[in-house]
Amino acid sequence: MADHNVDWEPCAKDGCSGGRLPTGDKCWAHAADTDLSAALKRLGEHGQVDARGVTITQELLGRLLAAAPQDEHGHAILTDAWFGGA
Repeated sequence: MADHNVDWEPCAKDGCSGGRLPTGDKCWAHAADTDLSAALKRLGEHGQVDARGVTITQELLGRLLAAAPQDEHGHAILTDAWFGGA
């Protein structure tokens, strides 16, 4: 069972304590496609990701890293990343 005693606004999905995206009321793992697409676009612009408490699958991690800004070697650049409890 998810811990809802967290320092962030938790996902609206029952039982999930993942942090809400700024584009909706659910976390990276449970967001609707439109909210997820908007959040990935923001990630690409700023390199900031807040995935505290989110269950991150291999697919989701791949999407996050692909959306992030890249250096000259193709490595993702995360300027402000929060993954506590993920």
